[in-house]
Formats: sequence, C-alpha cells, structure tokens
Amino acid sequence: MENASCNVIYVDRAVSHDRFIRADTSSTDGETTAWETPNIAENVRLLLDVFGEVHLCSTGGACLTQWLNLQDTSMMDLKPTLILIDTPYQERIPEKSRARSPSPHSPPDEDSENHEEELYGLALLHRITSESYLRSLSKLVLPVPVVAFPRADSPMPSDSSSDVREEFANAKLHPGSSLDRRIANRRMLKKCLDLGATDVMASPMNGKCITNLEVHAYRAHREAAREQKALLEVRRGRKRSWVGISEEKPFASRLILICGLHSSRLAQNIKAFQGLRRLCYWRKI
Repeated sequence: MENASCNVIYVDRAVSHDRFIRADTSSTDGETTAWETPNIAENVRLLLDVFGEVHLCSTGGACLTQWLNLQDTSMMDLKPTLILIDTPYQERIPEKSRARSPSPHSPPDEDSENHEEELYGLALLHRITSESYLRSLSKLVLPVPVVAFPRADSPMPSDSSSDVREEFANAKLHPGSSLDRRIANRRMLKKCLDLGATDVMASPMNGKCITNLEVHAYRAHREAAREQKALLEVRRGRKRSWVGISEEKPFASRLILICGLHSSRLAQNIKAFQGLRRLCYWRKI
C-alpha cells in the first residue's frame, strides 16, 4: 500500500496538544517533535513509516471531531480510517456508555460535549463503533485499542479486584513470550472484540503490528470498492450474466440481439397473416 492510503488517528491522554504529523516533516510546523512518552514516539514512528500521516489527539472529543471531519473525503476516495485508541489495561467500560448512541439527526444534550471529552479507552471504542453503524460508515472505520500490557515484574495494585488480580496472574505466566506482548490475556482481547474492535495491539507496537494494520486497511478499501461497484451496477441497470452468455459482451449488445429476434419473428407473423387474408379473399371470389 502507498503512503497515506488511509487516515490514521492516534488517541493518547499523554499527548500534550492535538496535532497533525507528516513523515517528511515530523510536524506541521517543521519543528522537531518532542515526544511525550517513549511509547508514543515509537508508535508514531512506525505509523509514519507505513502510512505517512498521523493525527494525534489527546481526548475522545478531539478524536470524534477529527474522525467526522475526515469522512467526506474518506467516503469519496474509499479511504479507510484507522483509529488507534490508547486503552488502560485495567479499564472497565462504564454502564452509561453502553447505552445506544443518539441519532446523528437528534439535537445534542446539554452535557454531550463534556461527555465526549471524557470518553476514553473502551468507552471511546464503544462510541466509535456505535456512531459508525448509525452513520453507515462501519466499512471504512477501523478502531484498534492499543493496550500497555503489564510486564512480569510489574507490581500488582493492592486494591485490585479479584478479576484484575487474575488478569495480572495470567499475564505473568509466560513473561518472555511474544504472545504476552500482543494480547497478554484472553479476557482483555475478548472485551475489546465484543465492543467492535477490528484488532488489538500491544504498546509499544512493533513491525508485525503495523503490517496487520496495513492488511486491515487494504481489506477495508477492497471491500468498500466491491460494494460500491455492485451498487453502481444495480443503479445502471446492468444485470448479472447467466449460463450460456459471455460476460465480455456488454448488456446493450444483448438487448439489441434480443430485440432483433423479436423483430424478425414479428415480421414473419405479419407476412403469414397477410398470406392468410389473401387466401380467404380468393376463396370468397
């Protein structure tokens, strides 16, 4: 895939200010970027190497605004949008955010803007998935949680619940395995997938993670192109070929052929009718 073949939005609370970064300049103003954390620096570097452009956002509200601003060009060019969401390992989605998202045509609530700013992690993932279905954009939206899984030597919080303690224990079973770095445990992976995630990545990401993102983006573009082509064929009145008919011949040629057959049959019927009339006339005489 070519650079910038898909939009990339990266959400992380550690981002000091929202900005748009290109691979050739490292920032929109041409200055050297001072990265907030090593994980952000590594993740953005890998993303720029493949996709060429990254939108950095610090809040859920900024992410939603940037995503919706990109949808006009995304729909016209069939350009997928990758939304990478920093997701705390121990986070649980609040019950309030599980409610159905409001219709895009309904008036906003008084505290809707404040609620969007508070969206983060799994709650933001759930909101993006819901909005994409409501706006019929799910084909071109690829939400991906980026989880900083705990290391084997990470201390376990003393006030953690039993479920969190179990997750930490599962993450420490194989501290040196690559599987640990990618998903750490099945519980967190299932939680993200149930909320509509396209994939789940471990932070900091590596080359394999970026390759997976590239594959997801290409598949989304291909499926959207196929769907658009099928829709255009239906609108133009083109029919699918049937057995015995070559697909290489255009539909107009088939129509002309059929009309010609009907015309020849009609001419034969008229000629036969005229002959019958003459015969009846001579018999009367």
